[in-house]
Amino acid sequence: MEFYLQLRDGDQKIIEDHIRWFKEKTSQELVDLYNDQVKCGIVGVHGQGLYLVALDRVFKKRFGKSPIILKNNVVGLNGKVYLEGDRFAFLPDKESFKKGLEQIFRMLKLRENEQREKALERMKRRAERMREIYMDELREVKEKEKREQRDNQSH
Repeated sequence: MEFYLQLRDGDQKIIEDHIRWFKEKTSQELVDLYNDQVKCGIVGVHGQGLYLVALDRVFKKRFGKSPIILKNNVVGLNGKVYLEGDRFAFLPDKESFKKGLEQIFRMLKLRENEQREKALERMKRRAERMREIYMDELREVKEKEKREQRDNQSH
């Protein structure tokens, strides 16, 4: 998901306005705003590019890195992220999620030392957070289907 962005006169002011607005947001709100963009996808609209440039700058300032691809006027998205303490992490795809759960179960069987226990707890928290995110997405899809069915029935 990426597109080419050619900056125009007046774009810097728009970017700065977005940056001011983003700076007022909590870290979770920034993550949510980014994930909204991932959900809708790159549509190639100039305004979306400016929005993502500004969001990229605020992510880098707040977290020291950004999930937004911004190189040689190419703007892109790397997939959904979630907040983990004062950092963000990438939400793995479903196959990686499954492998992660398998790894957790293997570690449960191997509880041999304190270091593994700490790693296991981190992985459990991540797995639970990922499960919550996927369940939220599933609820959204089901609600959207219900709304579409109601709309189709009313027409």
